[in-house]
Amino acid sequence: MSQDYVKTATRIIDAWNAHDAEKAFSFFTKDASDDDTTQPEKFSGPDCQGYWQNFFNSFPDVHFDVSRILACGDHAVIECTFMGTQKSEFSPWTNDSASGKRFEVRAAFVLRFRDDKVYEISEYYDRATIIKQLTA
Repeated sequence: MSQDYVKTATRIIDAWNAHDAEKAFSFFTKDASDDDTTQPEKFSGPDCQGYWQNFFNSFPDVHFDVSRILACGDHAVIECTFMGTQKSEFSPWTNDSASGKRFEVRAAFVLRFRDDKVYEISEYYDRATIIKQLTA
């Protein structure tokens, strides 16, 4: 199963790099939750896909450069650097509508699987560094 989870994680990253939230979330359960650890609340169900689509719209050149993907048990971990240029407001980070500034930060995404689909994703990254880069 671990190798299957690595393949699924790779497909999710490919969809993110194509800015295709619908394709990415085809690998998730309908009730999946997204715990962006920098936010006060989790997103779940259709709100997950909407959150990511909003992110892609705000940072249309966003790219995830994967360093490694590891899997064990019912988890896969994606370690990467992600970067993009802000073209419109993304309120979880900044209310600046279009700073035109670029961010780059290392991140880890922990995926938890049930029945070969992701039912939980936890995001770990340095939000303060992103905000500093976008507002400097």
